[in-house]
Amino acid sequence: IMTQEYGCVREKKILLKEPNDRDIKLQIAEAYANFDIDSLFYYANSVLQDADKKNDKENYIKALNRLSTYYTVTGNFDSVNILLKKALSFGEVNNMPLVKAKILTNLAQSYYYQAKFKNIIDTLELAEKELMKVNDLNVRNNQLFNILFIRNNAFLGLGLYEKCIANLYNAKLICDNSNNLSKLGMVFNGLGNVYQQMGENRTALDCHLKSYAYFKSSKDNTNSIKSVENVAGVYLLLKEIDSANFYINLANEIHLAKRDNLLSGFYELKARYFLQKNVKDSVIYYYTKSIIISQQNGFPDIAAASIFLRGNYYDSLGIISKALEDYKMALPIFVEIGESFQIMMVNFSIANIYRKMKNYEKANEYYIVYDSLRDIHVDENRINSISATEIKYETSLKEATIATQQTQLSSERKQKYWLYGGIGSLALVIGGLSYFYNRIKKQKAQIQNQRQEILHNNRNNIQQLISIFSRQAETEGLKENSIANQERLFTLNLLNKLLYENGQSNNANVKDYLQQLGEAKEISSGAVVSIQINTPSITLKSNLLKDIGLIINELTTNSIKYAFVGIEKPLIKINVTELHDILKLVVTDNGNGLPGGFDINAEKTSFGLDFVKDLIEQHHGKIKAYNNEGAVFEIELKV
Repeated sequence: IMTQEYGCVREKKILLKEPNDRDIKLQIAEAYANFDIDSLFYYANSVLQDADKKNDKENYIKALNRLSTYYTVTGNFDSVNILLKKALSFGEVNNMPLVKAKILTNLAQSYYYQAKFKNIIDTLELAEKELMKVNDLNVRNNQLFNILFIRNNAFLGLGLYEKCIANLYNAKLICDNSNNLSKLGMVFNGLGNVYQQMGENRTALDCHLKSYAYFKSSKDNTNSIKSVENVAGVYLLLKEIDSANFYINLANEIHLAKRDNLLSGFYELKARYFLQKNVKDSVIYYYTKSIIISQQNGFPDIAAASIFLRGNYYDSLGIISKALEDYKMALPIFVEIGESFQIMMVNFSIANIYRKMKNYEKANEYYIVYDSLRDIHVDENRINSISATEIKYETSLKEATIATQQTQLSSERKQKYWLYGGIGSLALVIGGLSYFYNRIKKQKAQIQNQRQEILHNNRNNIQQLISIFSRQAETEGLKENSIANQERLFTLNLLNKLLYENGQSNNANVKDYLQQLGEAKEISSGAVVSIQINTPSITLKSNLLKDIGLIINELTTNSIKYAFVGIEKPLIKINVTELHDILKLVVTDNGNGLPGGFDINAEKTSFGLDFVKDLIEQHHGKIKAYNNEGAVFEIELKV
């Protein structure tokens, strides 16, 4: 930090003589960008106000760009987007290609933090076009390196690993030409991260080791620590404990040489090391140190991750009260920083702890939250997958277009009969592109139709819930059973999740659906009741499958609530068979059986059974109930 501070001394001396020199103030703001954002804001804002008064559009635009860095670091991305788009709105920016390229690059960086991967790639394409107008090759390559790195992050977020690797090797070519060792270290660190995501840990290790060698040669201690910690982390994944320990200690030595206190990553690695060595006290000690240091230095993401991992360790030791404390401490931090996947996993962990405590009501609450978040996460992955597919198609089209243009130029240099052959080939390529484009349009239309059908299903499900609650209110008044309603909602939601995961809009497999529903019912019973599913793989329309799920939910809920008093090993069996257009469901239990004189076809039974009969009637079916070593319900539905 002191070295970076001294880097501003020359500019500050000039500023003393020329206090209104806006260029110098912007240079100082840029120097502060890496270590003192408050000073960055002070100098950039000073230029902004002064340039506005003097109608200095050029420095006003530059100051907007520099201020966007401040808002990026503080996480205010709405302000970043507003400032940068305002800078781009001035016509003067078109005469400053390097500045415009930097603004577009910063805007792409903002989109990255918002996970708008398609926007990143489109924006960087515009930045690269502006950059090609810059004559100074060194300046152009320096900014192009930044563009390639942000584009790499977008490809990584979309899971386009081959594109990541090709992109990083383009960045390496720039570094080879300039012999910039620190940037070469960044390239190999990026490659290591990509290969780690791909599960190729040996290749990732080689890249991280090269990264460290380059950072060490360039005396870049800050990045050296990151590379050494990455090497240690991969060795831990490979379970090569001694090698991991060597690099963990090396990271500590570099920290001590730098005299910094940013040891949160180091302590987290030490905790993972002792976890593999099974040294209980050291694991807890180092996770705790990581939490304290992260909180002191403003790294809530590392703090929350360490709290969560410490909770997992307490859970593995059977100290569930401590585990619950940690999970509940981590949850609001993950919520604050917007880590949706981690929020989902913490809810799942809390639900498991409550289940172990036999507090099934609380467990069910957290399982429901987990399940809804999981649906959202699946949707996000599906959207990212669709974006990745669109990017692949667009890239293929661009590459095909370039190839076509090259073929055309080459053919013009040849004799006429070759020219005619080239035109024929070109026509074939254009025809192929036309087919390819129509195929893309068709797939997009299919995706849109699928979304509309799923939305339609959701509306129907919501309407059905309203009907259920209204009818229950009439029969039970204020004694509405909220847990039962939650389970009905879960039953409907489970089918939607299955449709999403299978990429179907209106069909699903009854076996997959009932097996997942059975597992959920076992959990909600506190793992007291076993549920056996015996059904062939039959694909059914979602409307029929939804009602089958609701019927099974009501009958199993009744059995769990009433049938098993004094029964040592409660068991519910669900059998499904299909013959022509009739689907037969048989639900049996080994409980105390139906009460004497019970008549399923009586005008009024209970709310749950009346609801079941209504559903069966909608499908022109019938039901009968009797005792045979427990209760038996036989249902026939028309497919």
